[in-house]
Amino acid sequence: MDKIVVEYCPKCNAQLPPGLEKCPVCGHRMPSKSKDEITFRDIFWLTATILGFVLLPMLIIIGIVVLIIWLL
Repeated sequence: MDKIVVEYCPKCNAQLPPGLEKCPVCGHRMPSKSKDEITFRDIFWLTATILGFVLLPMLIIIGIVVLIIWLL
């Protein structure tokens, strides 16, 4: 026989079916099952952060160089 897994919301203690991301009663975000799991959202924000720290200074430097050349 298969065991039925019942989950409970840690905030409002409502009984929930397994696999929900949010509690439908109170809206509390359910804790992740695996802390080692990398999601698409994690990859997106990591990439955006890295590009922001690399591209933004490069664009500023290029803008300053172009401005200096234009003023000469």
